[in-house]
Amino acid sequence: MPFVPILLAPIVEEALKPSGVLWLLERRPHYIPSSLHAVILCIIGALVFAAVENLIYIHVYFPMRDLEG
Repeated sequence: MPFVPILLAPIVEEALKPSGVLWLLERRPHYIPSSLHAVILCIIGALVFAAVENLIYIHVYFPMRDLEG
């Protein structure tokens, strides 16, 4: 079953994106005053997650090449 990680990874990734905001809502609800703030924080979290993921892909699959040849 070599395809299980390929099928499971996006599900886990999408579940983890809002986990920080959900943790704040459960443990420290006074940090997020309204549902609009929660939505904005989820959007920011998703954008940061995507940026870090893209940087990892760039550095893993396209490492800096030697400029001399």
